[in-house]
Amino acid sequence: MFYLSNKIISIIKTPLSSQKPSIMQRRTLSEIRLNNARLLQESVGGQKGMIEKTGKSQSQISAIMGENPSRNIGNKLAKLLEDTFALPDGWMDHWHDTIDGDAQPSIYIREAEQSPFGNNRPVYVPIPVLDVHLAAGFGTVVDREEVTQWTEIPHEFIASDGLSALSLAAVHISGDSMTPRLQNGDRVLIDTADKQIKDGKVYAIAVEDELRVKRLFKKIGGGILISSDNKADPAYRDELITPQDEHHLRVIGRVVRIISGAL
Repeated sequence: MFYLSNKIISIIKTPLSSQKPSIMQRRTLSEIRLNNARLLQESVGGQKGMIEKTGKSQSQISAIMGENPSRNIGNKLAKLLEDTFALPDGWMDHWHDTIDGDAQPSIYIREAEQSPFGNNRPVYVPIPVLDVHLAAGFGTVVDREEVTQWTEIPHEFIASDGLSALSLAAVHISGDSMTPRLQNGDRVLIDTADKQIKDGKVYAIAVEDELRVKRLFKKIGGGILISSDNKADPAYRDELITPQDEHHLRVIGRVVRIISGAL
């Protein structure tokens, strides 16, 4: 047996995204909405039927869902279409092959939107938020079919580090065991494809029902040292996992970026 402190990672409820990505498709929001709008247009017999149904002019309909659309479908118009066709909220933001069919999973990428000042806002990608249940059960990659919490991360954070969005997960930090590097409330990105322990790097680990972020070291002769950065508090003593007990500890992935700090 070995001792583990009760300082764990808690998942702070982040705004729930209506999108449920999978590893199969990567589509922007404008692509998804355009596809769905054209399905709706076909269901009422084409452009004329859509004009009558929505009250929009021919030029407006052509601009947003014609052969060469010049405008994206914004939130206001997407909601209008959902209400007009008696569809559930968020229907326009999921890819559909047919109006009555189930939504097709895809990685939702929110592309840059033009601001009033002419500058593009960042591109965002959805990242799953881990909870204890997910951390206890997943293997090489996050099982996206079980994810219920998503958070959007700027694509520049991912691209600048040469990472893949498909292997990233997010957690929020609770407690002060990793101060000053990690503060209570920090959001961190975990690369679940990077599980090989490198001395001194910070990892998300799971032990039974605990999901934690700690600095790990491999001991000569075997064993793993779990270390907290907060050396001022005697409660956060280093913990040695013997070779015999290593099967109790699973490395979920390496912390690759702190959203509200610098690793």
